Amino acid sequence: MQKNSDDKLLFAPTDLLKFLGCNYATFLEIQHTLEKEGTPKKVERSDSEKLISDKGLEHEDKYLAKLKQEFAKVIEIPKKPSLEKRVKLTIQAMQNGADVIYQAVFKDGNWTGDADFLLKVATPSNFGDFSFEALDTKLSRRTEPKHITQLSFYSELLGKLQGIAPAKMHLFLGDNRQESFIVSDYKTNYLNVQESFESYIDNIPSKSHPEPCGACNSCSWKEHCTEIWERDDHLTLVANIQKTQIQKLKDAGIDTLEKLANTLETTKVTNLNPDVFTKLRIQASLQFAKRVTGENRYEILPDIDGKGFNRIPSSAHGDLFFDKEEKIAFGQFMEFIDQHLKLFSDAYIYHYNHYETIGLKRLANRYALAEEQLNNLLNKEKFIDLYDLYKVVRESIQVSEPSYSIKNLETFYREKRTGEVTNAVDSIVQYNQWRLTQNQKVLDDIAQYNKIDCISTYQLRNWLISISSKEHHQSFLCCL
Repeated sequence: MQKNSDDKLLFAPTDLLKFLGCNYATFLEIQHTLEKEGTPKKVERSDSEKLISDKGLEHEDKYLAKLKQEFAKVIEIPKKPSLEKRVKLTIQAMQNGADVIYQAVFKDGNWTGDADFLLKVATPSNFGDFSFEALDTKLSRRTEPKHITQLSFYSELLGKLQGIAPAKMHLFLGDNRQESFIVSDYKTNYLNVQESFESYIDNIPSKSHPEPCGACNSCSWKEHCTEIWERDDHLTLVANIQKTQIQKLKDAGIDTLEKLANTLETTKVTNLNPDVFTKLRIQASLQFAKRVTGENRYEILPDIDGKGFNRIPSSAHGDLFFDKEEKIAFGQFMEFIDQHLKLFSDAYIYHYNHYETIGLKRLANRYALAEEQLNNLLNKEKFIDLYDLYKVVRESIQVSEPSYSIKNLETFYREKRTGEVTNAVDSIVQYNQWRLTQNQKVLDDIAQYNKIDCISTYQLRNWLISISSKEHHQSFLCCL
């Protein structure tokens, strides 16, 4: 979102996507762009967000280089000239029949946008016996609805320029696959979205209030919204609560974490399963108690056959605990697993959340390596996920933490972590720094972080066993 020389707002596809995710974000963007007094500060892009942006540009540059090898007439629209100049250069390139136009710029009323690429196709238009279709590059390995919305925007404006709607629009994904879509299949939905956005802009509210949504983690206003929720004691502070559950509780007059924590056990909430309500009430009470006393608390859930603690197999001499693997170690790791399980056939491999098994599947498929071995391990249920949404941790206990990540659970069984690398995102950023600097200390910090993750998973398993009164034995740590 930006202002033009007449102080009027100009909108881009990213503004449309932001509106789809959160009206409040759009409200703040407008206040910020118009420089309204009292508008909160934006959060600066994190190192991980900058890294993702840089990787996206690298992906885009590689595709541009590929197109330059394939086509004779590739026109690049420079970024320095004014918006009006760039629009004119784009139209000139289209009129001249460029095979590819890179960074094409559109403007229609108060809408403007930069398409990654325009590709010439053999369909007649106002420009001659050819026309153009839009293509965007994305790091993602799969198409997402927001990608389609963005492409629909470019296709709509492109159709106005060339006098004929493009038949298709395209994505070049992070795994180097190109996917194509029929523009007309998505046009009605896109126009409805645009109409909703413009209706909001024409009737901007004087006040607005944030509600949690899927866009929160990557939002520039997340710190501001978190401050509001903490001030209001918003129900979103309750760990694992869902948006629909929040609304049902609010309809029943329960609109803060403290109120939920102090609600009577016999309370009935319309359209909310009693067991779900009980679990949410206990969760809120645990968190509220820690807020008041500062003490860490947990509550063991009722035992159910085959669930919770019962999912933890009997401890075996030789159990393994591992964390995310680098590509180069995959073959060595799978060979190590094979040899280890020959010595300890009753051992299991513990991890926390699904990232590890997904990573192993991806590497096995990418390199056509150890696929049968990995499938056998998965079929024999040798991998024990201590977090899985419906398994172990979530089925066994409720804790006084606002999240059930392993870092939050560590408060019960180990000291707070220290060091340069404290989470998975940090490790990715630091690894890319090492690639640039070759600083051994950076690599050592990442290795130490991964080692601590392995040890933490081991300690978590032992802590879960200790509070469930299950016996446990010595196990091995695999910190590759």
